[in-house]
Amino acid sequence: RARRLKQAARVSQSSLAYHCRMAFPALTKLFDRYLAMFPEGLVASPVFTDQTSPSERRRDQNHIWWQPTEQSPVVNFERIEAALERPIHPTIQSYFRSYWAGPLYCTFNGKPVELIQLWNPEEFEHLIENVVGHFLQQQRFKQPFTFFFAVAELSSEITYSIDNVSGQVLEEVPGPSGRRTIVASDLAEFLARLQPEGQGELHA
Repeated sequence: RARRLKQAARVSQSSLAYHCRMAFPALTKLFDRYLAMFPEGLVASPVFTDQTSPSERRRDQNHIWWQPTEQSPVVNFERIEAALERPIHPTIQSYFRSYWAGPLYCTFNGKPVELIQLWNPEEFEHLIENVVGHFLQQQRFKQPFTFFFAVAELSSEITYSIDNVSGQVLEEVPGPSGRRTIVASDLAEFLARLQPEGQGELHA
């Protein structure tokens, strides 16, 4: 017990890990590394939407200042599970039920990756619509169901997905060819290997 208390004490009280105990731990650690790039602890992204978010702190004509904010209440996957007639992997649910947040730009093995985050509840509805379309396409091509959570650079068709059965992370090119490469044994490993980079944010 004493050892656990000492370990808990080592978690910085300024970190998300200290305040957001219910979020997906590997995502929290990645956000803490990402926020370390910004003096105020706020990400100042170029304006990417006109919608508001629980994570938004302020904005001007060019930038939105935001900070990952723990969801309360969290989004609900029951409707999509009923529509797809299958459970959604727990890792996927934990990831998307953690925070309201803006885009998160990193690299994986030197390649650009944008992690899909939920800006607000409306974005969750949009995500579900896209996932249902993705599922129907995979059904048509007789491919196993994967749930995407990140995309590569805009000029690429590559997505990063979680196998809904095994939980493995795949680099995937959607379509009839269905090229898939396992890049991590699970999402926690994948997130730990990402390098925060940012894309056009203000750093001062």
